[in-house]
Amino acid sequence: MEKLARKIIIIGAGPAGMCAGIFAARAGADVLIIEHGSEPGKKILSTGGGRCNLTNVRMGTEYYPGTDAVFTGDALAAFGPAETAAFFDSIGLFTADRGGYVYPRSMNAASVRNLLVSACASEGAEIRTGVRAERIERQGGKIMVRTASETGTGTVFCDRLIFACGGTAAPASGSDGSGFALLDRLGIPVTEPLPALVPLKGDAKRFRALAGIRTHAKASLFLDGRYTASDTGEVQFTQDTVSGIPVFNISGAAVRALKDGRRVSVVFDLLPEFREKDLMKTIFSRSMEMTLFTALNGLLPGKVCSHFLKLAGLQDSAEQDIADAGEDRVRELIRLLKDFSVEIRGHAGCDRAQTSTGGVRTEDIDPRTMQVRKVPGVFIAGEMIDVTGICGGYNLQWAWTSGALAGKAAAL
Repeated sequence: MEKLARKIIIIGAGPAGMCAGIFAARAGADVLIIEHGSEPGKKILSTGGGRCNLTNVRMGTEYYPGTDAVFTGDALAAFGPAETAAFFDSIGLFTADRGGYVYPRSMNAASVRNLLVSACASEGAEIRTGVRAERIERQGGKIMVRTASETGTGTVFCDRLIFACGGTAAPASGSDGSGFALLDRLGIPVTEPLPALVPLKGDAKRFRALAGIRTHAKASLFLDGRYTASDTGEVQFTQDTVSGIPVFNISGAAVRALKDGRRVSVVFDLLPEFREKDLMKTIFSRSMEMTLFTALNGLLPGKVCSHFLKLAGLQDSAEQDIADAGEDRVRELIRLLKDFSVEIRGHAGCDRAQTSTGGVRTEDIDPRTMQVRKVPGVFIAGEMIDVTGICGGYNLQWAWTSGALAGKAAAL
C-alpha cells in the first residue's frame, strides 16, 4: 500500500465511520476510510432483523440507561432524529415511520448500507477494505497510521484521526474489539467492553419446561436482591436462555454485574396487566365448572399453564373444576405467575450480542465534537464510546450522532 497524505483517516467503515466520512468530505476534507473487513457496513445488514431501525422519533437520554445523561443529551441536541432524517434524505434514502420506529422505506437494511457507500464515493470519502490499522504514532505534527493488508504493509499520515471500529458485539461483522488495543497505545483509557442486548443464561431446570415459548411479560432486574430496572414486552425461553426486547434492554447491566461478581436475578411477571386480586376475581368469575387449566389457557399458552400448575402443586387438579381447586391454591398459582424468579448465571456471549457496553469514557470526550480531550486530533465515534441505548433504533442513532459530530469537527 503506497504512502498517502490525507487530512482525515477514519478507522472503520461501519455506520458511524461512513457517516463521519460523508460529513468530513462535505466540509472539504480529504478523507480515507480503512476497513479491516472485506466489505463496508456489514453489521448494518443485520440490524433491525434485516430491516434497519434507523432511529426513533421518541428520543431522550432515558433511552440510554446507565449512560452519562449530560454527555448524551448534549450530543443528541446537536444531532438528533430530525438531523438524521435530513441526512438520509440528502443521500437519497426514503424513510418510513412505523409507530415511532423509523425504517428505510424499502424495509431493507441493504438499502441503507448501499446508499451510505454510494454517498462516500460521491462526496469523495475513499473506502479501502481489507486494510487493518496496526500501529499509530505522532510524527512531525502528523498522525502516522501503519497498516497491513494482503498486499503488504503501508504507512498513511493524517492531520486528524477518527476511531469508528465498533465494540465487541457480533465480531463476525467486523466489531472484534481490535480498535481498543490501538487506543491503549495512545494512552486513552477504556472501560472493559462487555456484551449488551444479549440473551441471558439461567438455571436450565427453570427454563427447560418453557423452551420454545414466546409470551408477553414484564422482566425486572435485581442486583444483590435490589430492584434495578425493568421492561415489558415479548420474552422467549430456550433450554437455558431467555431473550426478547425486555430482557435485551436490561441485559447490559446484568452482564456488567455478573462480571463484578454480584448476584443477578430476573423476576418475570407473566401477566403484568393484571393485579393479583383482579386475577383472582377474573378466574373465579368463570363458570365454576370450567377447569383450572382452561381458565388459565384463556390468558397464557398451554405449555406455560401446565408448567405453573405443576410448580403450584396443582397438576393433579388441573382438570378439576375451579371451585374444587380452592382459593388458597389458586392464589399461590397466581403469585408464581406474577413473581417467577430466575437466577442469572451468564449470557450468550459476544457472538449473539447486538451491541456492547463499555469503551472510551464519556468524561474523556468532548460531546460537541467527539474529540478526546487529552489527545488533540483524535476523535471517537459509535460503539467505541461508553454509550449504550435500548432496542428501538437508539444505538444506530448514536452512530449517526457521534459520526456526524466527529466528521464535521475533524474537518475544521
